[in-house]
Amino acid sequence: MGKHKKAVLVLAGVAVALAAMLAIAGAVAAAPGSPTSLDAAPGAAADAGYGWIAQLRGVARSEDMTYKQVRSLAALHPASWTDDNKTPEDPSDDIVYTGVPLWRLIARIDDAMPGSFNDTLAAKDYAVQVIGLDGFTVTFTSSQLARKDDIIVADLANGLPLQMGSVKAGDPPSWKPAWPIKLVSSTLAGNQKPAGIARIVVYKVGVTPPVIPSTAPYGWIVQLRGAARNEDMTYKQARSLATLHPVSWTDDNKTPDDPSDDHVYTGVALWRVIARIDDATPATFNDNLAGMDYGLSVIGADGFTATFTSSQIAHKSNIVFADRLDGAQLPTVPAITDNGDGTYSWKPSWPAKLVSSVLTGKQKPGGVLRVVLDKPVYPAYKTSLTLRGKLIRTIPYAKFPNGVRWDGTKAGDINPTLKAVYRGQSLYKLVGLVDDRYPKTFNKARALKGYKIQFIARDGYKVTISSKTIVGKSGWIVACLKDGMMLSTDEGPYRYVGSFIKPFFGKLSARQVVTIKLIF
Repeated sequence: MGKHKKAVLVLAGVAVALAAMLAIAGAVAAAPGSPTSLDAAPGAAADAGYGWIAQLRGVARSEDMTYKQVRSLAALHPASWTDDNKTPEDPSDDIVYTGVPLWRLIARIDDAMPGSFNDTLAAKDYAVQVIGLDGFTVTFTSSQLARKDDIIVADLANGLPLQMGSVKAGDPPSWKPAWPIKLVSSTLAGNQKPAGIARIVVYKVGVTPPVIPSTAPYGWIVQLRGAARNEDMTYKQARSLATLHPVSWTDDNKTPDDPSDDHVYTGVALWRVIARIDDATPATFNDNLAGMDYGLSVIGADGFTATFTSSQIAHKSNIVFADRLDGAQLPTVPAITDNGDGTYSWKPSWPAKLVSSVLTGKQKPGGVLRVVLDKPVYPAYKTSLTLRGKLIRTIPYAKFPNGVRWDGTKAGDINPTLKAVYRGQSLYKLVGLVDDRYPKTFNKARALKGYKIQFIARDGYKVTISSKTIVGKSGWIVACLKDGMMLSTDEGPYRYVGSFIKPFFGKLSARQVVTIKLIF
């Protein structure tokens, strides 16, 4: 191992990922005939640590490279550099950084051909800026970087994702980022090696880069991890969702009478983010599953985690997943607190944070990078509903319609256990799925002639009504939710309720229903 000069990395803060999530794919072969399709490479599947985006901005083209794409490129063209911690004779404290040469990232945007590096253009000495999350920017010329395999954009240290960064003591103390990627090399000075790299910009030949880089928002990913599906939600996708369903929260700085110091956070309701991964259909929020009160965790860059249940956030538009503060991106440098004992703590905001007037400080993580849903726990008994008639159909609980309400709180002096808002599907619509060979329509004529509708409970108990009674009764429903929650064991999984339940009438609704049978 050769001796190298370098800056010592100060490792501090909370580790950014659980060891179980840090498996890295091995070397991979390029996708034949498709050198630009990094997502297609086997290495792209590695879910190493938190997700991130490196914004590559060129003259002819630009690209948002995800952490998976960078890892795939690094697997195709690996490069490494060893920091010997100024103890070259002692390898025990060495840190091995691995990644990809910087020139290969530049090749993605130096011209309209992302599969190759343009040597002719590089010889003309265009400018390249490498910009960190703390604003630290280094400008190179293309000839300094061209095919230099020892100038490396590193995303791993000793095989693991980089730690977030460290606090440098001073008055005031300052933040030195490391994650998500940093520039390492034995041929560059410390002031030429930005860390926490968020953007790389290639300028047109002859153009002098600005001293202060663009303030355009950096790219980011929040990893959404559910039981049925996962999604890496990018900053653009989150902004689109917030544009479709905007919500805001105003921080009055504890001076409600003085709006001059107010700060307005904007974004999207957390429940709409959850809807992306709560089931296999990302466009809608699954109220049935939410009624099972599964757990969810919102995890910040510092490891701070807030836990909720699905019923706490369901359709709560005042719990905001915010990506904007006063119209701009959230601060990319964490707030630093001097603990008074020679140590410091830090609190991130970027890329997104949870804000709300109904949550405590301990429930509002900043620097949100991952949202994880627990798998819903189903009851031990059957939760699907089987319909038997001319056809047979079984509806899983998670897909059972819940758009029709019956409000038992307005039904007068009825059984107190029924004084709740029930949601489900009109009985006649369920019957229409199996009352003849045409499941898209309810056979009204056949219902008026009369046949029996039998509700069969989990224990085999049966309640029978006439089909004539349900014609035109859209408010007579088979319910799957009660006040937004899954029905209890005493009532569920389904209960037949509606306006036929009246004070002092004594007619009980069918409960614990698992099968509805039509007897012709």
